[in-house]
Amino acid sequence: MAQRNLVSWTAMISAFSQNSEYSNAISTFCSMWVSGESANEFAFSSVVQACSFLKMVDVGRQVHCLALKVGLSYEMFVGERSKRRSLSVKKPITKAQSVANRTRSKVASGITTTKPKDPVIINIEGLQSVANRTRSKVKYVEEIYSFYKLLETERCLRNYMDSQPDINARMRATLLDWLIQAHNKYKLMPETLYLTINIVDRFLSVTTVARTELRLVGISALLISSKYEDIRPPLVNDMITISDSAYSREQILAMEKAILSRLVWYTKASLPSDNEMENMVFFFTELGLMDYSVTIRNNPSKLAASAVYAARCTLNKTPAWTETLKHYTGCGEDQLRDCAKSLVSFHARASENKFNAVYKKYVNPDRSAVSLHPPATSLLAVNHHK
Repeated sequence: MAQRNLVSWTAMISAFSQNSEYSNAISTFCSMWVSGESANEFAFSSVVQACSFLKMVDVGRQVHCLALKVGLSYEMFVGERSKRRSLSVKKPITKAQSVANRTRSKVASGITTTKPKDPVIINIEGLQSVANRTRSKVKYVEEIYSFYKLLETERCLRNYMDSQPDINARMRATLLDWLIQAHNKYKLMPETLYLTINIVDRFLSVTTVARTELRLVGISALLISSKYEDIRPPLVNDMITISDSAYSREQILAMEKAILSRLVWYTKASLPSDNEMENMVFFFTELGLMDYSVTIRNNPSKLAASAVYAARCTLNKTPAWTETLKHYTGCGEDQLRDCAKSLVSFHARASENKFNAVYKKYVNPDRSAVSLHPPATSLLAVNHHK
């Protein structure tokens, strides 16, 4: 799938705005900003117009201030009606006066050539709440983030392999490689796979499992996760089929019950959340989850942030890490570099790895064939010293 550039983004935003599809205009603007593409004055003015028609004054003001911060002229964002009203009561000004007024406006807004600009952080939730009215609880987003951070800390995985006498990290990798193929076969949601792996790891950290039952744990976890995330989850009979009838219906249901009971029914976890960028992030996340040491050393939100960072480096996004991403992930570039380097090293060896289900999954053009991208060797070459 072709990567969108500034022209195509702007054309989409302007088209939505001109067709009175204001929510779509704002949503597209959010997607453009998160992708790392810098907006121009036409995109900004279309979004300000959309906010005006939707009577979203606060959001419009924020977008307007954001435009001023990135150095765009105030005059681009004055409504036509206001311009006409202003021109009807004021005398025409000369070009020199216009330049002087614009300079004063920039100075008043803190935009000068000598003073460094403040980091630009866009309130993604605020804008997306306009585009999607169903998110009526947007005012609780910060609390939700804090809750998931707390949840992540309380359920931090420990190194459980030392307490498992019959299984090891390689067996875990074999299981996950097989689960990824099963997940892909049934075209389940990406979140289903991540939750499946999380449930497997959490269950193994509190329960001793024989190697003969490891795949039973895996398919039962997949069944639980798909019921949670997917509209049409696979059936128990499907799990029997993909396991070559190694386990009966009764065994699968019994293991499903055992997992839920052992985890006290806490199934949800804080999970890693332009199609090419999205698929690249999923690709790196799944490569990381395949590796036991990466999964144990990094909590889910840090792994997700590292996957985003590695994806942006691979796709040559500039800058590789923005102030907006730092604000919402709570992680700086230095905190993510080591994990991201591990993910990129996995990418470099993915085609030759024995466990190559992730690589094969993302060779598919429907997933933007992201595994075929050259690895971000520039990131591997970085030696950071504080």
